[in-house]
Amino acid sequence: MPVDTGKDCAKATARCGGGACDVTVTNDCADPVRCTFELTASCETQTGAISVNGGDRGLVGAHSASDLAAQTSCPEGPASHTEVSKLVCK
Repeated sequence: MPVDTGKDCAKATARCGGGACDVTVTNDCADPVRCTFELTASCETQTGAISVNGGDRGLVGAHSASDLAAQTSCPEGPASHTEVSKLVCK
């Protein structure tokens, strides 16, 4: 799914599931961009639902693409839902 980067010349797509997200950033800007992303996973436990977070950051060169990846761990069992909660490229 597409993810907003905060820069018109940088586009991103994400694939999330099972407590992990892979984000591909395509930088069509004239300069490199530094990107930071955060993910949130929903976990079901014996006492109810909890959220766990993770993230990654990296530098994407001008007119190139790069992958960012992050994973979280639920304390009990698999994640029921995982999504990119924030992506910022500057």
